[in-house]
Amino acid sequence: MLINVKNAKLLENANSMIAAVAAVSSPSSSSNSTEVASQSNLILRDFAQKPGNEEKNYQILDFYIVTKIENVNKEVALHKEFLTLKKAVGRVYICADGINAQISARKSAIKEYKLFVRLRFPNHNIIFTGEEVNENGFPKLKVKAKNLVPAQVDLSVRGKHLSPQEWLDKLSNPPQNKKKTVILDVRNSYEWDLGHFQGALRPPVQYFHETTAECFGLSEKNKEDTEIMMYCTGGIRCEYFSAYLISKGFNDVYQLEGGVQNYSETIGNAKWDGKLFVFDRRNTAPVGDGSSPVIAKCFHCEKPSEIVRNCCNVRCNKIHFCCDGCWEEKEGCCCVACRDSETVRPYQLFVEREGQQDGRMRYEQGPPPFGEDVNKKKFVKKNEKAKILEEQTI
Repeated sequence: MLINVKNAKLLENANSMIAAVAAVSSPSSSSNSTEVASQSNLILRDFAQKPGNEEKNYQILDFYIVTKIENVNKEVALHKEFLTLKKAVGRVYICADGINAQISARKSAIKEYKLFVRLRFPNHNIIFTGEEVNENGFPKLKVKAKNLVPAQVDLSVRGKHLSPQEWLDKLSNPPQNKKKTVILDVRNSYEWDLGHFQGALRPPVQYFHETTAECFGLSEKNKEDTEIMMYCTGGIRCEYFSAYLISKGFNDVYQLEGGVQNYSETIGNAKWDGKLFVFDRRNTAPVGDGSSPVIAKCFHCEKPSEIVRNCCNVRCNKIHFCCDGCWEEKEGCCCVACRDSETVRPYQLFVEREGQQDGRMRYEQGPPPFGEDVNKKKFVKKNEKAKILEEQTI
């Protein structure tokens, strides 16, 4: 595999970082020079990827690793130092069970971070996913010791991974046996509303930690004759929920390797309807070529809409889909009670202060890097809004 001059220069610039990483022992298990060397082809592949869209200077990167980490604080410090140096933004959560990361930075920095991670975890075949974008996808960098997902379960036995092609084959050709196959979407209900695999059960929960076997109709009575296929955005939630189901006695448990993001990059949108909810400033992303029809509906008028909003009442903050017309009419709130609340974010203030388009962007997608986050739990009382608006016009 050939590396062009630009990437060769990038590798040369990364030498000091490589030496520093190599000098620190692997955080998970003992590794040797053979294991580190085995990453060579993967590293070369990362650096020799075909040129992307030259107009898009940034990239979103998503990945996770399930592994035992002995010194969590040390690992946090290493990733924070490296990502700060590379002016990256995003979230990296590290705990004794592994690492879960969604970051963005310039494309050259993303390549270097992938190299950093491969050398930190040389005995893992890490699946990196992500897209090239016009700007950074997060307002700031957060690297901290935190559980990978809001759930606790023994991860020693988890579901069988299906590659994207194996997943599609199984969807297209259900097994001819007596077992019932169920497809579980182990995300949140609003994520399913935006887009999902055909035939997948809608999760009746707003938060992942609320997900149980019972909420999908699974019980002790049907565990022997049920085959379970599950998926999520990037794969990490399936690691936890598959382990949970196996601990409950369900044996035929399969999970989509790398989640919908890996499927999108590998297969496209076959058997998928709608878009994918993502946890960066975009809020939504196309699956495959983006040709799937809009299936999400405005919370108010039920017209097709994929625009993600947070209710402007800080005591509600409901995530919902809302078209432009209803957003204006409802003043950014999901209901009359929220609109009349004394704890409403100053929706119109930010629209007036920053311009209609930028004000909306900040509400819908969060602030640009290091910008003010209007979705934080801040508000002004209604009787103060007019006064503030009046002062701005003087």
